[in-house]
Order: sequence, then C-alpha cells, then structure tokens
Amino acid sequence: MDDVRVLLADDDRLLCATMAAGLSECRGIRVVDVAYTGDQALRSIARRDIDVALLDVEMPGMDGIEVTACIGKEHPEIAVVILTAFARDDFLPRALYAGARGFITKDTPVDQIAAILQGVMQGNMTISPRPADLLRAEYGTIALRHHRDRDLERAVSTMPDHLRSVFELLAAAATNREIARRLHLSEATVKVYVSEILARTACESRTQLAVRTARSGIVPGT
Repeated sequence: MDDVRVLLADDDRLLCATMAAGLSECRGIRVVDVAYTGDQALRSIARRDIDVALLDVEMPGMDGIEVTACIGKEHPEIAVVILTAFARDDFLPRALYAGARGFITKDTPVDQIAAILQGVMQGNMTISPRPADLLRAEYGTIALRHHRDRDLERAVSTMPDHLRSVFELLAAAATNREIARRLHLSEATVKVYVSEILARTACESRTQLAVRTARSGIVPGT
C-alpha cells in the first residue's frame, strides 16, 4: 500500500511543525506540505498530489470547515480530517455537513492520528471520543425533545376551544389578570383553566409550558 500523502494545515506553527515531524515518522504516512491558513491549504492542494487534508478548524481567513467545503466541490477525491483543540458541539455538525470524514482533537496521540488518516483512505469515518460524546448527547436531546413535542402537540390539538384560547395567551407569558381581561373571564375562572391546561400538557409550571411551546414550534393562534 502506498504512503498516504498528507497536507497539514494549522495556524499554530510550532504545533504544525511538531505534528508534521511526528506523522512523518509514522509508517505509511508522508506529509507532503504544511500550510498556515485556509487559503494556503487550497493553493497547496491545487499544485500537489494529496490524499488527505488534515485541517485545523480555526485558521485566519477561511477556516477549516470552509476549506473542507471547497475541497468537496473542487477535489472530491481528497479526504478531509478536521483537527481542533476543543471538542465544541457547534463545530462537529458543521464539519460533517461540509464533508469531513474525520473530526479529532489535538490531544490525540500522533500514532492514532496516523491510523485515522490511513483509515479514511479506506472509507472509514472517525470521530474522537469527546466529540462523539457531544454528538450522542445532542442526538439524545433532539430525540427527547421530539418526543415531548409530539405529546404537547397532541395535548393542544385535543384541547377544547375555551382552554385553547387561554393556552395561547398563557404560552405568550400573559398573567391571569391579563388573560381574564382579554377573554372577559373572572380571574378565578382563569385560574381553574390554567390548572387544567397544565395538567393536560403535563407541565409543572407556566414557565415550563411557555418554554416547551416555544421549543416545539407551536405558534399560538394557528
């Protein structure tokens, strides 16, 4: 198997030199160029034969994710692995959407990075443990929220009209007095209706109801 030809791009010149030296000592890896900005990385790709681009996520000018998107459009044969100092949950989905095949933190041992670079050439996708934990947590939150939303939507859809009117104002954080005035009800009646709405939606408080309604995308009055 031929050596994997790697472009390393990172604006930290010391780290870049250290990692390039370390990777060059790994069997099956050949660092053919280094770059310190996203623009330099793209220029290097245009003039060299590269198999994998190992890109720092944060660089001056074009960041690693923007460079990843450009590589995907202009050089889809090149695999991209994103390198980051921090396991931030906002970087990961953007990197994957841009087409990255790997997402690793800079504290990953060099020999493991070399194995990852070789793996992506075989079609593998690799995410370091800490970013993977963030991804699992995010999908878990989405799944839980989706379940709650369906419950809330079901509760709202079966709500009688006299409660639905109160719900719409309650979700907008109106007080009992404001609701009573706008719907021409007594505050005592509004209090009873609010209690019934909270019970139907399984909310423990008015605040929880307002937050869940906002998150669900339910638009009062539609």
